[in-house]
Amino acid sequence: MERANNILFEDIKNFIREQTGVSTKRISKNSRLEKDLKIYGDDAFELINAYSKKFDVDVSEFEIADYFSPEGGTFLYRLINPAKNSLTVSDLENGVIKGKLR
Repeated sequence: MERANNILFEDIKNFIREQTGVSTKRISKNSRLEKDLKIYGDDAFELINAYSKKFDVDVSEFEIADYFSPEGGTFLYRLINPAKNSLTVSDLENGVIKGKLR
C-alpha cells in the first residue's frame, strides 16, 4: 500500500509540473496549491478540470472559489481577499483514492 501511495504521489507531482511548470522539487504532500505553488485563477480551474479527467475524479461538488483566488487579482487583492480554504497535494491524492474531490 505504501508503494502504491508513493506512486500516486509521484504521478500527481508530475501532473502538476506538466500542467503548471512548477518544479517537482517544490512539491510536497503538504504543498498548498495557491499559497505555496502560486496556482490560482484560470490556471487553477484548468488544473482541477485536467485532474478530474486524468485521474477520473468527480469534482461536481468542488467549489473552486472556496480554494482559489480569481485570475488577475493583484498581490494586494489576494492579500486582502484570500481563498477561504487551502487545497494541498495530499487533498488531491485523497480525491483520487476516494474518486471525489470536495
